[in-house]
Amino acid sequence: MNKFNKSKVEGDDDGIDTLLVRIEQIAPFPYDLIVPIIKVYPNSELIWAQEEPKNMGAWNYIKPRFQTLLNDLQKENQISQSNIRYVPIKLVYTLI
Repeated sequence: MNKFNKSKVEGDDDGIDTLLVRIEQIAPFPYDLIVPIIKVYPNSELIWAQEEPKNMGAWNYIKPRFQTLLNDLQKENQISQSNIRYVPIKLVYTLI
């Protein structure tokens, strides 16, 4: 089973504006699968989107795990920022 389903949303002529990555299995947290994707896009903004309200879905589980991963990558100078933010899935569809 693939844990990731990557979808590219094409932007202007300069390339990709958005890359959607669906995580199908979050426990155990797939650090080894997420890190390579983040390293390919080291200057990107990371957004967690879910259908459930912020306090009902996976956000409270994944946020500290992502934060640990991002802090480690930033300490190693592999990424420029170390934040991830929550956005309701309905809003994500309007952004892309």
